[in-house]
Amino acid sequence: MITSILYGGLGNQMLHYAIGLGQALRHGTTHRMDLSMYRLFQSRPWMREYELSRIFELPSATETANSNAFKKAELLYLMSRKNHWDGKVFQRLFNIVDIADTEDKSKLINKHTTLYGLDHSIRYFKDYLPKIRSEFAFKHPLEGENKAVSDSIRSHPSVSLHVRRGDYLNSTNIKSYAQIDIEWYHQAINIVRGFDNDVSLFVFSDDIPWCRQAFAQYDSAIFIDWNHGEHSYRDMQLMSLCKYNIVANSSFSRMAALINTQTDHKVVCPSQYMIDKHENQLYFTMLPQNWIVL
Repeated sequence: MITSILYGGLGNQMLHYAIGLGQALRHGTTHRMDLSMYRLFQSRPWMREYELSRIFELPSATETANSNAFKKAELLYLMSRKNHWDGKVFQRLFNIVDIADTEDKSKLINKHTTLYGLDHSIRYFKDYLPKIRSEFAFKHPLEGENKAVSDSIRSHPSVSLHVRRGDYLNSTNIKSYAQIDIEWYHQAINIVRGFDNDVSLFVFSDDIPWCRQAFAQYDSAIFIDWNHGEHSYRDMQLMSLCKYNIVANSSFSRMAALINTQTDHKVVCPSQYMIDKHENQLYFTMLPQNWIVL
């Protein structure tokens, strides 16, 4: 059995699941999600809330948060920060592979491995993308305003544009995450218009008032400003229906683009996600062929 230790928000949870399932399929075994970190660090703001099974069908999902898994996650967290050598020894003893590395760790993974950390590329599940996409079928159909928007998206070539500000501007994250400027978004829109000049623009963000000013020149743009709290995932659901996706340096819109199955689908993504060069490389080790890096 391949076990994935999950943490983070919805986009990261999806990526943990995709990597774990991809490796389970590769080794002909089952996949289990270890949710112990959500018990360990439930009070930490970066931990967020586990949402996968509430939102997606996940026919292959198995979850656990038993005491053994809980203890393993606790030890992993503590030992990996005590010092580098102790962390590595602990991971080897428990057959834990930390994949948050530019180096491909595939040779270290077997059918009994526990996976920790994130590689934001597709290299660990590239051969199983159709299967991965089928796993992320949304449980609940769109209704009300979201249904009306989805009808518009389906009736005309459409592009989603995602802007993430919010927590990226706090004193901690602003030192880690690259700030994507307005000019980059204008260039991305121009690239999409090179494929289809009559494309409809749908804007998604955690700061829609800022976006209304930033993109005021696009008269026909539609700003999605009603999906909040437990319904925030509806933005991802709508983005996944667009023919084109302009994604932010955020796993939320990145995963929306990755599960998109539209014909002739194109994605424009920023060339810099993280300020740290090593961390930034984790996003670009391998991308789908229909992704354009700007």
